[in-house]
Amino acid sequence: MKASRYLFCLVTLFHILFTSQAANAGEILPKEICKEVGVPVCDVKGVDAFSAVDLNGDGKKEIIFAYDGGSCGEQHYVFMKQDMKWVQIANWCGMEGGAYKVLRTKHNGHFDIDTYVGKLCFNGKTYSKK
Repeated sequence: MKASRYLFCLVTLFHILFTSQAANAGEILPKEICKEVGVPVCDVKGVDAFSAVDLNGDGKKEIIFAYDGGSCGEQHYVFMKQDMKWVQIANWCGMEGGAYKVLRTKHNGHFDIDTYVGKLCFNGKTYSKK
């Protein structure tokens, strides 16, 4: 019993420390993103690890989230608003529960992303593994 409690605490701590901040109640994904990705419930309750983060310092927040309906189990996405449209700039298969971390290092003016199965760096157009 103590071992399972310890494991639960360890997993919970890992999730708190290494996933992006949780979304606020009532936040929704833009409908065009939901349609492109195939998320049936277009609010943060339908996805894992939703966060809105300014990845490039332009004052506008990009959207990062994980969805367990992807082709590899837990599919992760990053969308950026460009010319009034949401454009996908990253997509990767990652850990269950949406674990990823925005790093302090940058490539081409965008913060790198640690996916816990590799590091993504911005190549000027999209994120790719480094």
